[in-house]
Amino acid sequence: LTLTSITAYENGKLRVHEDSDGSYLRVAELDYNATAKQLSQELRLAGNIGNQLEFTAGAFWNRERIRNATTSVYFEDFDADGNGVVDFNDCVATGFFACKVGNRFRQQKESLAVYLDANYAITGNLKLRGGLRYTHDKAKLRDFTAYLSGTDDVPIANTIPGSPVFDAKTSLDHQNSNVSGRIGLDFQASRNILLYGSYSRGYRGAAFNAQAFADPSELTVAKPEKVESYEVGAKTDLFNRILRLNVAAFWYNYRNQQVLDVDPATLTTPLINLPKSRIRGVEIEGRLRATRMLTLSGSAGLLDTEIREGTSFGFSLRGNRLITAPKLTLSGGIDWDIQAGTDRVIKLHGDVAYSSRQYYDLFNSVSQKGYALLNGSISYEMQDEGLTFTAWARNMTDKKYVTNIIDASGLGFIYRQIGVPRMYGVTARKAF
Repeated sequence: LTLTSITAYENGKLRVHEDSDGSYLRVAELDYNATAKQLSQELRLAGNIGNQLEFTAGAFWNRERIRNATTSVYFEDFDADGNGVVDFNDCVATGFFACKVGNRFRQQKESLAVYLDANYAITGNLKLRGGLRYTHDKAKLRDFTAYLSGTDDVPIANTIPGSPVFDAKTSLDHQNSNVSGRIGLDFQASRNILLYGSYSRGYRGAAFNAQAFADPSELTVAKPEKVESYEVGAKTDLFNRILRLNVAAFWYNYRNQQVLDVDPATLTTPLINLPKSRIRGVEIEGRLRATRMLTLSGSAGLLDTEIREGTSFGFSLRGNRLITAPKLTLSGGIDWDIQAGTDRVIKLHGDVAYSSRQYYDLFNSVSQKGYALLNGSISYEMQDEGLTFTAWARNMTDKKYVTNIIDASGLGFIYRQIGVPRMYGVTARKAF
């Protein structure tokens, strides 16, 4: 038996100023400020009973305290009323241009869990895996306030809770309990072939919406998210371990999946639950050691997602695809090692990754079409001295793509977050 105790404490501060529009104009600028403290304690007991049963039992406690303030400024240099001065009057006249919006709050979350995980060898090549976990979460949101002011910081309105008092505050609470678990079988068909199947129930605790800025309806508590997962697969090493091939098929049934919704007309952003959604797919990955110095690798993923039940601002989402869920992903890589003398190796590496079209909103109206990224590197390794010098390049074709899209067409624009352009550099590493 082994008894393990892990105590952890973290204390962090965040300050980020983001030029969101990426231009010389001051169209959209954001300030993120936060402090966070977290204390956790885990106690677990691991051991075995005979040669057949291995187990881990434990308890976990965690407490997190956060103070957060976020400010967004839109069209800071836009004189809406044309009087030659950009001030709160421009914000009053338009409700958006030359406006500053923000929120502040304190949050405390506490989680307590007990769990048991075990593996039981039914026979020499058949193993039963299982586990249970009980979780209790509770959280408090305090002193939440959201406001609208001019770029000159003159107060205009308290948007949440919507009081005539500019610095009015509100609070929320939630607590939930859950039992989750898993059960599965591993079958060692041969020394190099493992077949497996499993069923599990997952849980994600309730959450406050920190993106609430404009309207009291945005300050929501999303219900806990639950998922039932089915998976079968095989892990193989074939032809004297020259070829490694892994295959998996999975099916997820979600209940109350938590998603951030955006109204294109007003930019209100509630955190909502999709009562029912489904994800199913197949993944294949392989690695071929063609020669002692040459290795080829690749993977493919097929994904089918569907919202089975849910609404957004009164409109049905049934049949739509989930956000950032491409139907097809492909990747391939090559590694070629060239011996350049005693303890000297030149390593050539190249890889390409493809992702098909994916959507960034629940209505499936804004998307990124399919694209591929090509990367490569050349390394010179001095094994006896523990030195490696690498010249590398990422996105070698300088492909232009986006990693997020926010539809604000009702306000006259669509916000796109641009992916990383072509990058190249040199890295030196020393192993001691």
